[in-house]
Amino acid sequence: MNLEYTAAVIGLGKIGASFPSEGAPRTHTAAYINNTKVKLIAGIDPNPEARQNFRVLWGDDIKLFASVNVMLNSGIHPDIVSICTTPEILQENVKDFRNHLPKIYFLEKPLVSTLKQSNKLLQLVGNIPAAINYHRCWDPKHQIFFENLDGKKIFTVRVLYTKGLLNYASHILALLIQKFGEIDSVTSSLEEQENT
Repeated sequence: MNLEYTAAVIGLGKIGASFPSEGAPRTHTAAYINNTKVKLIAGIDPNPEARQNFRVLWGDDIKLFASVNVMLNSGIHPDIVSICTTPEILQENVKDFRNHLPKIYFLEKPLVSTLKQSNKLLQLVGNIPAAINYHRCWDPKHQIFFENLDGKKIFTVRVLYTKGLLNYASHILALLIQKFGEIDSVTSSLEEQENT
């Protein structure tokens, strides 16, 4: 028997739904559609243009809503919830599910931009499992790279990235923590330039 879970994607922008996904799924929507154990039943975005673009890309079978509350009030209560919004909106989206808890949250980074948001999110999520989309930690090509490093000592890792620490560099930090354990220190290129 195939176990089937229902899923909803909140935030239908690039990572939620619109990034090109030919071949390997590169969005939450494509990943759910390509998973035989998950049925994507809803997409949520307050932007009518985002909902229209979603419809063009993914067809008419998935119900679309302007808000989480409208979806929940229609009687749809998904098992899996992907939230692909900014830290401030993400917190509100999690709060919207307080009376209809999913089985798991799949949260897009950056989740928070302050310590206060972090503490609040931990309180809101409670005991519901939550995964953060650091997809490089699960990428088979990265696994092969690290398997080739087995037995070699790594003292320093230098990472070049664009578009900010929270959004882009956080991927490599998560990957390094997964493979090597806690990081001793992080400095930005601006700090390096000031210290030289």
